[in-house]
Amino acid sequence: MNLAQAYSLANSKSGFSRPDAEIYDAINQGGFKVYAATQKEFRGFFLKFDEASLTLDPTNATQEYVLPADCGQIVHLAERLVASDNWHPMAPESLSDALTTLQDAVGWDSFYSYQYGDDSEFGYYGPYLDSTVTQAGGALQIQKIRVSPIPAETRFVQIAYTAKWLPITDASSKIMLPDEGTLAMVNYAASYLCASSDDVTRATYYESQGDKQLNSYLYWARARQIQAPLCIDTYGPGE
Repeated sequence: MNLAQAYSLANSKSGFSRPDAEIYDAINQGGFKVYAATQKEFRGFFLKFDEASLTLDPTNATQEYVLPADCGQIVHLAERLVASDNWHPMAPESLSDALTTLQDAVGWDSFYSYQYGDDSEFGYYGPYLDSTVTQAGGALQIQKIRVSPIPAETRFVQIAYTAKWLPITDASSKIMLPDEGTLAMVNYAASYLCASSDDVTRATYYESQGDKQLNSYLYWARARQIQAPLCIDTYGPGE
């Protein structure tokens, strides 16, 4: 279902009683509700990979890095020195660790870093919004991370993240949902619009329909991969 179709349905279900701005706002609210439920069910549904936006820079004194503009949740972060290396996964850490050079002080970087497999010697705190970005508001509230310790060389970064919800504001907007989730979105939108017109009966009905369709959609969304994994039989003495 595209946005024009969603607009038409939400408008007709609500009795053609609300202005354009309210209709798009209602669709946005309904769509975000379905998006958030999808995230709760499966955080990798709206996954994006990026190997170009970030590099660890030894000249960055704060080691604070701006994430891609549409980054919502970090699913995976890794780094490597050269393109021929394997990616080394970076682990989250506390803000205290991210703000100190404790690992360097105890010799972590020079001795321990690769004694434990291919894990990275670097950790990160975040993502977070600083106060300036938060107060600015709007869609481009770009998040950041803070990395420690300071790298000795420039390193490439691989990030896998869940893309942010794209707000629906007018006819030029896009619906960031699979078709299977748009049925619930439209009914939630109709419920909000009917409630704005004090039509409690229809508002309650469309909300109930939205809940039912959301449950059906989530049943579909959770079974995204049903391929049987490889089975390995164990054996021991006497077998």
